[in-house]
Amino acid sequence: MIGKPIRGGLAMAALFLAIAASFKAAQTHLLMSPDLAGHSTDIIIGLSLALYGNFIPKQPARTSHHQATLRASGWAFTLAGLIYALIWLVAPAPVAFPIAITAVGAATLLSLASARRAC
Repeated sequence: MIGKPIRGGLAMAALFLAIAASFKAAQTHLLMSPDLAGHSTDIIIGLSLALYGNFIPKQPARTSHHQATLRASGWAFTLAGLIYALIWLVAPAPVAFPIAITAVGAATLLSLASARRAC
């Protein structure tokens, strides 16, 4: 039972490490600028957050309030991940960073407020 989430997490970690190594190799061979590598990494982080947000409501819930909290958190983190990826795709780093962090912070606060209301 617990082996599946662990294997999935290890597979995602291995994928992230492989992507980071490929970006570093591309920088070493002058195929990618450090700025492009940074933006690409942040886009991947945003998309992985959106993917994780998609799986949040699929967790088993004990009560209907718990399920509503999972659903609200899933929507919030999926939307925050997409905003995070999109802003890093179109904006320069000094502009993208505060907006992206604000999106994730807002999703976190919404999730906490939803959990507090469900209790």
